[in-house]
Amino acid sequence: EYVAPKKFSQLPLSLKTREGLREMDFRSLTPIQRQSIPHALAGRDIIGAAKTGSGKTLAFVIPLLENLYRQRWQRSDGLGALILAPTRELAIQIYSVLTEVGQFHSLSCGLVVGGHHLETEASVVGRMNILVATPGRLLHHLQESAELNADHLAVFVMDESDMLLEMGFKSTLDAILEYLPAPSSAANSLQTLMFTATPPPLTIEDFTNPQPLPRVRGKSKAQKRKEALIMLARVRFERPELIYAQTQALSLKGKTEGDAESADTPKTTGVAPTPKRLVQVAVSQDPQDKLNTLFSFMRSHLHVRCIVFVSTQRQAAHIHAAFQELEVGCPIMCLSGKQRQTTRQDVYFKFHNAKSGYLIATDVAARGLDFPNVDYVIQLDCPPDVRSYLHRAGRAARLDRRGTSLLLLAPSEKAFLTRLRAEHVPILEKSITLKRRISITSALSAVMAKHPKILHLGKKAIVSYAKSIQCQSDKEVFGKADDLPLAEMAMAWGLPGVPVIRGSAAAEAQRIQDDDDDLFTEAPVQERPAPSAVSRLISLKRDRQQAAEDAESDEESEEGSVSSSEVEGSGSESEASESESESEGSVSDSDSDSDSDSEDGPSGPAAKRAALEALALSMLKRK
Repeated sequence: EYVAPKKFSQLPLSLKTREGLREMDFRSLTPIQRQSIPHALAGRDIIGAAKTGSGKTLAFVIPLLENLYRQRWQRSDGLGALILAPTRELAIQIYSVLTEVGQFHSLSCGLVVGGHHLETEASVVGRMNILVATPGRLLHHLQESAELNADHLAVFVMDESDMLLEMGFKSTLDAILEYLPAPSSAANSLQTLMFTATPPPLTIEDFTNPQPLPRVRGKSKAQKRKEALIMLARVRFERPELIYAQTQALSLKGKTEGDAESADTPKTTGVAPTPKRLVQVAVSQDPQDKLNTLFSFMRSHLHVRCIVFVSTQRQAAHIHAAFQELEVGCPIMCLSGKQRQTTRQDVYFKFHNAKSGYLIATDVAARGLDFPNVDYVIQLDCPPDVRSYLHRAGRAARLDRRGTSLLLLAPSEKAFLTRLRAEHVPILEKSITLKRRISITSALSAVMAKHPKILHLGKKAIVSYAKSIQCQSDKEVFGKADDLPLAEMAMAWGLPGVPVIRGSAAAEAQRIQDDDDDLFTEAPVQERPAPSAVSRLISLKRDRQQAAEDAESDEESEEGSVSSSEVEGSGSESEASESESESEGSVSDSDSDSDSDSEDGPSGPAAKRAALEALALSMLKRK
């Protein structure tokens, strides 16, 4: 009878791996490690699922090192193992664990993520035995770096595999798989390991069934995610080991061994997908009061480690900047996807090593990141779905530690509690008890009056929050952005007015009102400037030409005939008049020149203007 090991010392591991585990003080196996590592050491493919904070990283790092060690992999043998992660921070964390556990192995390990220098990476990526990478940067090196060759790859790992498919990496993954050896290749036996914390409902038949998946219209996101995972697994696996360790697929009933409910937890059927020692509390809070509640909580909990999740990057930037000016009394950091890679990396390690502090973050920090001893997780905004809630709340109470998750819900978002309880999440409804509740509205107004940049961030934060509500698919929970109390929120945040949100009903009504006002508003009459002497002369010449044309047309319309002698006479008279006009013109020019010489000189602009005016005056007299 097989008895699963409970300690690392009971596993058939090399001395180098044992020494690395001892240095990191890892002694006992977690459920996912106890169930998956023996299969992986036997060379089998794994699809593993476990709760957040259950030690999934070691579940694939240890078999990876042992696989290369048993094949006597040398530095000159090229790339032997590849680990894909959906975010840069998760890749950095996996790389850190890998280098510590494998520090006594003679293997080279590299980190390939966005934000680093491409040329530097390209010069060394071909000499790495193990690569930890994000999909986009890895594909770039596979296509552009001639030294990188994955033809002899021995281990391929995908951590948070469902998120890799969800974040739009499917086409990138398909392109990466083209560069990897086929799993059934006789020349190379490629082992594939996939892990996630929120698995869809899967069975072995999903991978062994050769029939194509049925085409159904109107599929939900969960169905699309499940099908994408099945299609990926069918390409990489023939018959994998499907392991659910102390967890269950979302939307499935039933209970597995080893899950006992505590006395103060609500009675639910099925398995709780969250850590046992995580206390989960939901609090009803109006949107305009959330910043006051957060500030009051910080003031009464100065010496704790807490992650505050918000919906958008601009909210995170605004709260971080404003609260720093308000001098809460504890370290405040910000982590979001728009930051530069160096900034994100510095913030990650700063919070990781801090004894206390608050991290204002978006969902970029919700997947896989293992910050030690996080006391509280505050979800300031309602998450888009249950999966996002589980990953956010799972940053606390990791590896059987204690922690608390606070979910702040607007009164209109209480339907989200029904979604959580349907997935067996043991959450309680309570009210926050604070020693002192502080209003920061006037203080925020003063900060924004002093710092225009923070005022700009505040406006952008409200607009981005409203747009995030507008984009949510679950309208039963989130409703419409037009129903938000934006005026009250703007006042509570210290803004001088409500920013206009494009695409909302209020913005459309304002646009229509502006158009109506334009229809009944007379345009201001602009006075023409007085014509200059040159423009008057040009106008005068046009009048003369028009008068001459009119005279010619009148003469042609007269009855009777005109003799040739009369025509000749008229012609001589016209020539005489023209000669007279030329003489008059010459006299006038000479007079004007003499006058201009006495004022501005013979070639000044005033002289030219006077000459033109004199010429125009002489033409008027003659006419």
